[in-house]
Amino acid sequence: MALLGCNVITTDQIEVLPLLKRNVEWNTSRISQMNPGSDLLGSIQAVELDWGNEDHIKAVAPPFDYIIGTDVVYAEHLLEPLLQTIFALSGPKTTILLGYEIRSTSVHEQMLQMWKSNFNVKLVPKAKESTMWGNPLGLY
Repeated sequence: MALLGCNVITTDQIEVLPLLKRNVEWNTSRISQMNPGSDLLGSIQAVELDWGNEDHIKAVAPPFDYIIGTDVVYAEHLLEPLLQTIFALSGPKTTILLGYEIRSTSVHEQMLQMWKSNFNVKLVPKAKESTMWGNPLGLY
């Protein structure tokens, strides 16, 4: 997204943040080398975001135009904090895209119920999903 001129904030838990920051720095450095002097690139930063932590939410200055989450649905006890965090980060015009591996049918169904009662949810048709990985994926 930053390659397209967007200002991007990537987030994760504190334990993973050093790796995320290293990936951002590595990719930013490579892109800068490939496009020296280009002012068309957006910005990207990596910050800590614990779901439900109001200080973390305020620090990233919502609302966002897009929220993109990958592999964020994995534990039942985290569904409510995830929902509340995304709700706090979004506005009326925010587009939310989630993709994840379905590890538990019951957690997936509970998540879907919670989301449908708060957002306009659209499932990406199975025909558009890749079967390359072998595991069921949820794309919303």
